[in-house]
Amino acid sequence: MVKSYECWLIGIMVVVGVLWGGIVAQADDGVPGQVVDLYGPVRQENIPVNKPSFSNQEDMTEQGVLATMSIGGLNIFDSTTAADVYEALGNSKSDIQNGLVRYGLIANGLYWDSDVDSYILTSYQKIYGNNSVSMQDAEMALTRPLNHYKEAGYYYAVLNGTKNKYKSLIRIDEVNGQGQLTSYTSKIGSASEAIGQYVLSPKYFSDNKSLIDTKTGQLIKVKTVPSEEESYYTFPINLAVDSSTLAIVPTSSVRQAKIRYQLPNGTTAAPSIKCNGYAGLTIPVVSPHVPGYTPDKAEIKLDFKSDQETYIVNYQKDRDSTTDDTSSSATEISNSSDSEAPNIGEKMGPVKIYTKKTLYTYKASTFRQHQRIKRYVKKARAYSPIFKVVGTARSVNGVLRYQLANGTYVTANANYVGKLYWQGTHYTKLFVTNPRGINAYDGKVFGQATKKAYYKQGTIVSIVRRVKNGQTSRYQLANGTYITGNKQWVTPNKPQKINKIRTKRNIKLYKDVDFTRKVKAIKAGKTLKVIGWDYSHGYDQTAYGTLRYRVNGGYVTANSKFIEVAKY
Repeated sequence: MVKSYECWLIGIMVVVGVLWGGIVAQADDGVPGQVVDLYGPVRQENIPVNKPSFSNQEDMTEQGVLATMSIGGLNIFDSTTAADVYEALGNSKSDIQNGLVRYGLIANGLYWDSDVDSYILTSYQKIYGNNSVSMQDAEMALTRPLNHYKEAGYYYAVLNGTKNKYKSLIRIDEVNGQGQLTSYTSKIGSASEAIGQYVLSPKYFSDNKSLIDTKTGQLIKVKTVPSEEESYYTFPINLAVDSSTLAIVPTSSVRQAKIRYQLPNGTTAAPSIKCNGYAGLTIPVVSPHVPGYTPDKAEIKLDFKSDQETYIVNYQKDRDSTTDDTSSSATEISNSSDSEAPNIGEKMGPVKIYTKKTLYTYKASTFRQHQRIKRYVKKARAYSPIFKVVGTARSVNGVLRYQLANGTYVTANANYVGKLYWQGTHYTKLFVTNPRGINAYDGKVFGQATKKAYYKQGTIVSIVRRVKNGQTSRYQLANGTYITGNKQWVTPNKPQKINKIRTKRNIKLYKDVDFTRKVKAIKAGKTLKVIGWDYSHGYDQTAYGTLRYRVNGGYVTANSKFIEVAKY
């Protein structure tokens, strides 16, 4: 039973506690007795053995202490927690937990309210020490049994955090109904993960306003979080980029624009892009690369002068894109000899490509049938042959070829070969397609020592940015790890996923994808759950592959004569 108590919280907690519905308790006068201190993350690895003394609030800040409570008369047991103490003082555990997280957001520049002055900000930065605090961290701080100092009757709790790894300049502006812009804040935000949470005070945001990323033209989803005193607003922010500029705009003033990319026959050349903005905003959008075609506009500048405006970018076929590089050219043969030296273009750093169709390697850049070196058959992308390109060359007719590291030549026709690594910087998701799955690593250099996680085929991973590691692409995930950008393993295009199949005829289940080890027969009408997919004759570059479905116990045919899709 609590006879009397005194609660002393540093002034910055009093200010913000009032703003957020309060972590502050009104305490009765009492006789000082047992004391409980609450340390911030800056001291999580260095708690003093003896109870420190505080003569003022600055002393507490320098010691990394968020709060100290004199609670004479409160019985402390081995199982007593900080939450027990706070609730005995009439405070809600959930309010305290939310407050501890929010103070961390203030310290890390992820909270905007003009009432948070430089003194408050500096104090929290000292106490949190460049650490991020999650709801789980706050929960643990409040529900773990109290620790005790060397002196009897003195206890403490510790709020742990995780060191910040990401930081980005975040600018927030407001545009009023007349199009006038006011700059609210521009400061560095930091967090332990690439995607942080930003909090806006209801002074600056409301349910009839929208938030726009002025670099990408995307609407940002803002979540309303109710509290006892007033609601506040939170949204995800990408801290893996150098900077972000966001605009708070009346929803009624938001304008939309669309860009369509089309081929000469009117069909789609690339997915359309939809952007959001407001009058006075300009967003440059670079036209995407389409193999074998050139856009009539390299860049579109969206000015949002009107709503629902549509821009069209037309793609024209490149001059050499229709040349069949896998067959001999009569003109080339008649104008060349066996001893012809290739017309070398420029040397280039090694770049890897993969094959899309059946092709040959040749001795020279002018392709002649009797100079073929090796035939490579068309394979599923996961098993396509890979070549290392070290330079370019042209045939006597000027057709572009790739010179390989072994001195042979292949076509440069985009219908037959492509770059091995995805180059897109705008991807937000990648789908794991390789039957063997992929690993995630703690760094751009992949190795057994840096392996952190495994993602099986069919997994969707969220992407925050692309990074280069030499000539290869890596993509960083929201948790800070990296995965490959190799097209044989992942794709930004959602694959059609088959969940269940039904047998139309009697089929066999095999242990291996090449159907050499029979397991059992499966009767017609049987429904099977599909776990994944693979192809026969995987890395055999002389044999075409056949699609198989992986089910419990092995592999079955994907031939539509024998099975049908029961569920996508």
